[in-house]
Amino acid sequence: MPRSLLCLLLIAPSLWAQSTVDNMVTPTPPTIWLQLEVGAAKMYGPDVQSQEEPLTKGLELQGALGFHISDQVALGGIFNRYSSSNSYNTTVLLGYDYYGNPQTTTASAKDDLSIKFFGPALFFRNLNNSRSAAFVGFISGGYVDYNDDGTVQANGQTISGKITGNTFGLLTGIGGEIYLGPSAAIGVECRSLTATISSRTLEMAGNSVTNTEKASLSRISINAGLHLAL
Repeated sequence: MPRSLLCLLLIAPSLWAQSTVDNMVTPTPPTIWLQLEVGAAKMYGPDVQSQEEPLTKGLELQGALGFHISDQVALGGIFNRYSSSNSYNTTVLLGYDYYGNPQTTTASAKDDLSIKFFGPALFFRNLNNSRSAAFVGFISGGYVDYNDDGTVQANGQTISGKITGNTFGLLTGIGGEIYLGPSAAIGVECRSLTATISSRTLEMAGNSVTNTEKASLSRISINAGLHLAL
């Protein structure tokens, strides 16, 4: 069963309990509306190393703009950003002594990860009888931008670098919204991003190295926010 559907089953009873609320009318199409949401996200995949595990949990922000062509369907676009950071200690090789023994030191390292998604989207909703609430969802295919800014501090020196890459991803969501009036609603949504990056470039100290090992950028999230008719 899709993860977004499991989330929907959890929020459906509380959403549909609002069906008897009076005087909560949704806007009459065509309507331009803005969606602003924030939530918690978890990345998943088989290729996560131990020091990267904290980066798989982070904050997700999403903004969407849509134009309702009917009560059920809207066309628009989505901007979605995932961010996470991690600080840890690591061992750095300084070189070898006269006898060939490795010389190491302990360094502090930090990663700041950002994954951005841009794409057109198809939105849909199913209003209840009193038009006070609705099941909502969307599907979007678009560009995924990967950026990991890293720093390493050792022996009083700081070395900075970054890992970048891009790919194509599929972002979907399903949830519900409760209308506060003709121009505002509160929304709750479960989302899933499916994406795999096949090439990443490390840039450090004027040099660059390309890693062609595939890595999963897929994640699930749960979000809440405000939906406004413009």
